[in-house]
Amino acid sequence: MLDKYMFSYNYEESVLHNVNPVVKFVAFFLFVISCFFRFNVILFFVDMIWIFVLILLSNIKLSKYLMVVWNFKYFLIFIYILLLSKNMELVLINVIIFKITASILFYYLILFTTTKKDFTKGLGIIFGFNNIKRVANFFNKIYMFFVNFVILNNEKQEIYSIRGEDRIFISYVEKIIIFIRYLKQNIKASISKVKNDNDNMKYILYNDRYVSKYKYRSRLNVFDYIFILFYIATYVFYIIKVR
Repeated sequence: MLDKYMFSYNYEESVLHNVNPVVKFVAFFLFVISCFFRFNVILFFVDMIWIFVLILLSNIKLSKYLMVVWNFKYFLIFIYILLLSKNMELVLINVIIFKITASILFYYLILFTTTKKDFTKGLGIIFGFNNIKRVANFFNKIYMFFVNFVILNNEKQEIYSIRGEDRIFISYVEKIIIFIRYLKQNIKASISKVKNDNDNMKYILYNDRYVSKYKYRSRLNVFDYIFILFYIATYVFYIIKVR
């Protein structure tokens, strides 16, 4: 089953929770761009180790990140099969899968360690949005669509279990077929629920009365600079040694 808590902020204390949201987003974009670099063994292992270190520093249970990967298993399997059909080298395919997985984990690192308000404000600063509340409402609708989709999917699984049609132990192929069969219905229901719940304060990503836990609104802390220096070093190494 998908888990709606995979989309939620994690109320822990760590160095990553106090990193400037703008720095997090910029670092994420730089990491995704670096995934398209020409393959280099040193850069690959450094990036993978870096992501693993960030996961440890986030002070969030490793099982939660493993659950994230598990929730994306069908997507990763589909990409793997697609690359195999292109007759690519197995080593290169594995590298691409690792990079995609690392990108997903990096995004969830941001999601788990950044409050909803700071998440929205960070995006607003990066893309130059003037009306932060309007932007928050836009991202709120996207965010709640996925949450409602997950909830509806889980509810259907529970309904079938009550009817005696347990879907837990069926094959992955059968699960995918069932998922596709009810995809259109769940999408329509999720959109409808988002429209109905849009004015409910508990679903709003931006709230002026909310006091953020983020301590470094207008300045950078030590780990912010470590983030920045790491990617400067990564790009410099690529330009000098790889490119």
